[in-house]
Amino acid sequence: MTLALRSCVRGVGAALPARAVANDELARTIDTSDEWIQQRTGIKQRYIAGEGETTSTLATAAATAALKAAGLAPADIDLVIVATSTPDYTFPAVATQVQANLGVVEGAAFDLQAVCTGFVYAVTTADKFLRSGSHKRALIIGAETFSRILDWTDRTTCVLFGDGAGAIVLEAQESDGALTSPGVIASRLRADGRHRSKLYVDGGPSSTKTVGIIIASADKLGIPREKVVITVDRHGNTSAASIPLALAVAVADGRIKPGDLVMIEAMGGGFTWGAALIRW
Repeated sequence: MTLALRSCVRGVGAALPARAVANDELARTIDTSDEWIQQRTGIKQRYIAGEGETTSTLATAAATAALKAAGLAPADIDLVIVATSTPDYTFPAVATQVQANLGVVEGAAFDLQAVCTGFVYAVTTADKFLRSGSHKRALIIGAETFSRILDWTDRTTCVLFGDGAGAIVLEAQESDGALTSPGVIASRLRADGRHRSKLYVDGGPSSTKTVGIIIASADKLGIPREKVVITVDRHGNTSAASIPLALAVAVADGRIKPGDLVMIEAMGGGFTWGAALIRW
């Protein structure tokens, strides 16, 4: 039997700002209501970053939790990829800030920007590094603080977004390549810049604004609703952080278990879209 490397999930972690903002709180400052928001988006609350909470601090906290779940130390990591559209600085990259905060001194660290599809792009990119044999273990993080760039007087956009971060640890392991064996099985990324007009926001990062169609998408694809992990009601749209936050919730409550087949998929401004299939 010929063995090949496959990128396997070792741990998952998440981090949210301290402050949760319910729809009723937003209704006190803008012309909206809990009913209006829930009917159109399914969102009940979101978390908003406060003083001292930034994309890099949330990313670091999520990464720390993922390392703990994996039973690994920062020294075990040789690749850090952060998917974000809201970095602390134009440069340096959030990934290098996380690297420094954790004490990772080996390997590569960089950011990746594909808006809401960012985490899928990051997982796929890390998978290429690991399967090539050039790196052993990767921290893949999705982290956003969209609250810092929103127009809080525009009820059509500010109600959609939340802040947060999620992370997974992937490790290169020898595999027989079977569909039943753990790891990233397949992925597909796409982008078509001609369709920018379908999904963009003037003067700032693009967003999907599709938080209310998750169930409809599952129904159209014939996926049983009980197999769909939905966290938008409590987190809002956290862009690149949405998928890893949902993974962390589903692992914690037992919906995702070792041996399960998990599909992550997203679409975002650009226009970008992608999906990856992972045997947990």
